[in-house]
Amino acid sequence: MEIIKYFFAKHIEKCRNKLNEINTDAEELKNYADKANEFLNTIDTENYINFNEFNKYIENLNSSFTADIHINKLETFSYDENFINDIYKHSAKYLKSLDKLISLSKEDFENYKTELYKHRGDVKTDLNMYDDAIEDYKKALELNPNYIEAKKALEEANKKLKEYNLNKSFDNYYREGINYYNKKQFEDALKTFNKAIELDPNKAKAYLYRGVSKLVMGRNEEAIKDFDKAIELEPNYPKFYLYRGHSKNLLKKDEEAVKDFDKAIELNPNYAKAYMYRGISKLVLNKYEEAIKDFDKTIELNPNYIEAYYHRGLSKLGLNKNEEGIEDFDKIAELNPDNSFVYFVRGNIKKSLNKDEEALKDFQKYEELEKQKNNI
Repeated sequence: MEIIKYFFAKHIEKCRNKLNEINTDAEELKNYADKANEFLNTIDTENYINFNEFNKYIENLNSSFTADIHINKLETFSYDENFINDIYKHSAKYLKSLDKLISLSKEDFENYKTELYKHRGDVKTDLNMYDDAIEDYKKALELNPNYIEAKKALEEANKKLKEYNLNKSFDNYYREGINYYNKKQFEDALKTFNKAIELDPNKAKAYLYRGVSKLVMGRNEEAIKDFDKAIELEPNYPKFYLYRGHSKNLLKKDEEAVKDFDKAIELNPNYAKAYMYRGISKLVLNKYEEAIKDFDKTIELNPNYIEAYYHRGLSKLGLNKNEEGIEDFDKIAELNPDNSFVYFVRGNIKKSLNKDEEALKDFQKYEELEKQKNNI
């Protein structure tokens, strides 16, 4: 979502510039341009989410310019978040493809690695991932010290990185932190979010991701403090309560966790993950019937949520509804037939029910998948 908002901010800037270009004697036209600028100036691009409202306003605005040549200048006002998201996803997917190609070690492929490193560096530069891009250009030059294009690209990336560091703002550090987080470099993410918060201690989203980074690193008590701060700044954002509840769940504070999940669901009644985590806390508290209701709701909202079937199955086993429990593990095997663990669990359940032949089949399937996984 952050990349969408980043491009949205750039889009708003472009719209303002286009409005400033309008030069006409028509008083009514000037009024519309002024109103449009007023509208744009009220938008907080970091927190703006109602792109449909934005586009509806722009449609009305464009209709006011029908008699003027400047209408063409406003065609770019409409904003397609899905298009931007697709571009970003495509870039991320493309990078993964390049990673895979570079990892190949076949002799007949080695000659292409120099160009691949250079090309991957170019993609990363376009995504403002300058540090990573510089490393790729250096690798290309290690393979071919005379690669002129890579030398030029390296110089340009170093220049952009220097400019970037000199002009760093909260948004720069925040986006850099997100990049580290996505690459699972949580220590680096933590340091970067610290810098973002130093520049602006009133942005809830920085506390959220700093908290999640700490959560992944097992620093749950510290994570809760970050989620507390995020909630203080933005008390009506369900994700903050979800992660604080999850942190409490990991600290075995399940009664407190349930209250946070309750709040997340109050704010978003269709929040599948909140029902899921609340169900897990209730399962831990041996409130099996209540847990099952939460997992039912999770599955209603997301029929392919494997973890919900797993925990619903465990809840049914807690109520000695073993046959029903097996049905949930059957569903997991249907959704993900290569999941070896489900056969191991289901086999043990069947064994406890003296269904030895069926249990044996599950154990054999488990061993077969484990051998494939370990290339034995």
